Amino acid sequence: MNSIPNTIRAILGAILFLLNYQVSFAQYSYLLADQVNVRARPTTESKMVTRLPIGSGGEVIRTTGDLKINGISAPWAEIRFGYDGEEATGYIWQGFLADKVHELGNGSYLIYGPEKVVPGEYFDRVLWQFRVFQGENQLAKVTADDIGGIGLFRDL
Repeated sequence: MNSIPNTIRAILGAILFLLNYQVSFAQYSYLLADQVNVRARPTTESKMVTRLPIGSGGEVIRTTGDLKINGISAPWAEIRFGYDGEEATGYIWQGFLADKVHELGNGSYLIYGPEKVVPGEYFDRVLWQFRVFQGENQLAKVTADDIGGIGLFRDL
């Protein structure tokens, strides 16, 4: 069972309800996964440039190719990010990036995107992850089930 208190669940639910259709795709996006390998080229065989922690962000320059992980197909994203006090570029699988970002104020932001696809007998289930950060600190994570893969959360 998820250890997120019901109060935080209620707050996240209210935030998502209030957002309605006001959130747009981010050109600057944040990582939903931790210790993500940044590659020199868009392939898992390419040299690793660095690893980035969950919640770090970067500007998506372009996307290319395709890779399937946890049942989710997504392209590689070339990103520009801060590295050792310098600006750097590299490639990460776009499935690790938040689909949507919403600034909540006071340095807090809500990010979310698909976590994985669970194959079913009659239909697949998409598990979505919602995370709230303040600066680099994660305050909460909630996972929601999108039964039938209808994309319930894609349009928020």
